[in-house]
Amino acid sequence: MFSEFLKREFTSRYLGSIAGVLWVFLQPIVKLLIYSFVFSVIFRIRFTEFGADGFLPFVAVGLWPWLAFSEALQRSVTSVESSASLIKKIKFPHEILVFSSVIVVYLVHLAGMILVFGVLVGMDYTLHLSMLPLLLVYLLLQLMMSIGIGFMLSSFQVFLKDVSQIVSSVMMFMFYLSPILYSITQVPERFRDYYLSNPMAFLIGRYRELMLAGVWNPQMIDGVAVLASIAVFIIGYFMFRRCSRRFEEFI
Repeated sequence: MFSEFLKREFTSRYLGSIAGVLWVFLQPIVKLLIYSFVFSVIFRIRFTEFGADGFLPFVAVGLWPWLAFSEALQRSVTSVESSASLIKKIKFPHEILVFSSVIVVYLVHLAGMILVFGVLVGMDYTLHLSMLPLLLVYLLLQLMMSIGIGFMLSSFQVFLKDVSQIVSSVMMFMFYLSPILYSITQVPERFRDYYLSNPMAFLIGRYRELMLAGVWNPQMIDGVAVLASIAVFIIGYFMFRRCSRRFEEFI
């Protein structure tokens, strides 16, 4: 049943629309090129941190995980509400709706990220592709966190109809509060501890260490990240299960 929902989620969004499939890959690439032109050509910003030899790989490594996280939350928040007719007609585990919407987003963006990494290597930028398995481990933690938050947001959206608009605004602010276009070392030290409370700041830093510097130095914060991702997933799941009993009354 889960595989069928995955197919349904993918085909409803991409199949039969060439522009839709291409735009999934073209939009991030266009964004990346624009950022690269503005910051590296106009402002002439250079990053040597993590061994990066240009602005393009520095931003690319942080941009794709963020795009997956942002789109997953915005898709998952309406995953239950948009399937109202199905919920009223068929009895099935409602959590499959969130699982399928988030996982499809991550699979598509993972394909885009690997494609861009290949292009960067072809342009003679240095990426440590041997670290990809470790990157996927951290991406799995991010996926668990995204699903857990998606459970919470989709539940809230059923009862409070403006949650999706709030999420869109929050994602815009979080983009600039995450070290995607800049390095975390540029954040004033007195604010850095508060800044690191954003889980994407930690994860993007790890992605860059792995792919740009080719190093992995696990610390206590990595263990905290594992526990936090599992906790968010579990809390979100049980909150969703509890709320799902009354979905039919409100959708």
